[in-house]
Amino acid sequence: MKNEQGKMLKVVAVVSSLGLEVILFIVGGTWIGKKCDAIFDTEPFGLLLGLLIGIALGFVGVAYTIKLLLKE
Repeated sequence: MKNEQGKMLKVVAVVSSLGLEVILFIVGGTWIGKKCDAIFDTEPFGLLLGLLIGIALGFVGVAYTIKLLLKE
């Protein structure tokens, strides 16, 4: 019983970590895109580019993390 609970907690921790990773990359990319818009005066394009890069990096990070976890 205790072993099952430990496995369940590990799964919850991994899923939480993956979700947080995606969110942080998206928010970070969006923030950097808005800052680039403010500096270069390219209003919507920096935000959109930052958002797209954040989404891509988030999913690449998740794929890398899953790959590492599957090696265990």
